[in-house]
Amino acid sequence: MTPQYYAEFLQHIGHTVRQVGQTYWFDVAPRVYTPFPFELQLDPASLNINDVLQSDGLIARYGCRPELGVDSYRLVISDRNYDLSSQTSKSRNQTRRGLEQCACGPVDLSTFHAEGLELNRNTLQRQGRKIPANFETYWQSYYAAAARCPAATAWGARHEGQLASYLISFRIGSVENICIVRSDASRLKHYPNNAMLFTFLRNRFEDPTVTEVSIGLQSLLAGMEPLDHFKLGLGFQKQPMGQRIEFKRPWSRMLPGSMASIMSRALKPWATHERIGRVSGLLSWYASQPNGTVLQERLLTTTRMIDASESEAVRTGSKVN
Repeated sequence: MTPQYYAEFLQHIGHTVRQVGQTYWFDVAPRVYTPFPFELQLDPASLNINDVLQSDGLIARYGCRPELGVDSYRLVISDRNYDLSSQTSKSRNQTRRGLEQCACGPVDLSTFHAEGLELNRNTLQRQGRKIPANFETYWQSYYAAAARCPAATAWGARHEGQLASYLISFRIGSVENICIVRSDASRLKHYPNNAMLFTFLRNRFEDPTVTEVSIGLQSLLAGMEPLDHFKLGLGFQKQPMGQRIEFKRPWSRMLPGSMASIMSRALKPWATHERIGRVSGLLSWYASQPNGTVLQERLLTTTRMIDASESEAVRTGSKVN
C-alpha cells in the first residue's frame, strides 16, 4: 500500500506533509517533523535537516541505526502463525476472557462518530490528559478522513452491544501501523482490548502481503512501561533501532547537550502534563545521543568496516550481502 495514501490522510486532517527524496515527513507536533514509513532507519550523514524542516519546522525526530542515536525500539509482531500461544500466560487468560465476553470485528468509521468520540473522551480523562477545545471537530474530521483512506482499517470490540474499545490502523507498504487505541474504562474488566487486538492481528496475518504489525515506537514520555508491558504480553516484541533528535541549524549549534540535559531535568516536576513531558523527553534524548564528533567517528568506523569487508570479499572471491 503506497505511503501516498497516508500522506493524503494526514493532509485532510490538517497536517503539513512534504517529500524529501524518497521519504515523507509530517508535522507530528507543532514545528516537529517525523518521517514515514515509521520503520525507516535514516542515515544522519546524508540527511539535510534544513531541507526537511524548511521555514516552519524546528525539530526532526527520526529512526536510525542504534549506534547513531538513542537506543530505542519499535513494538512489532511479524509471526504469521500468531496465536494465543504467542502471548504470556497472564495475557492469554485475559484474552480468552475477552473473547468470551466481547464481539470483535471491523468498525464502520462513517457511522460510529458518537461512540468513537465518547471512547476518546473517556480515554483522555482516564489518562489525566486535557480535552482540547477543538476535540469534537478534530476527531470528526479524523474519522471522516480515515473512512475515505484506502489504507485505513478500523476494528472494535463490543460488550453487550456497546462499543468497549476500538483501534485505527494504517497500512504503509507491507506494514500495518496501529495508530489509535481507545477504550471505555467501565468495560476494561471485560478485557475488550485483549480481544480486539488479538482478533485484529489474526485477521491481518491472513493477508499474505502483510509482513508485520506495529503498534508504535518507544515513546518520549516517561512512565510508559506498564503500557509497553501490556503490549509485550500480547506478543509484540521490541525491535531494536535508534532514534535521533535534530534541531534546525543554527539552533543545533546554540543548544549543546549539557544545556539540553539541564533543561530536561528542570521540566521534570511538570512532566505529568503530556506536552511538557514530551518536551522533557525530547531534550533528554537529544542530550544523550551521540554528538557531532562521536557521530562522525561512528560513521567513519562503520564505513571502514564495510570497506574492509568488501576488500576481503574481493580477495577471497566471495559475495557481500
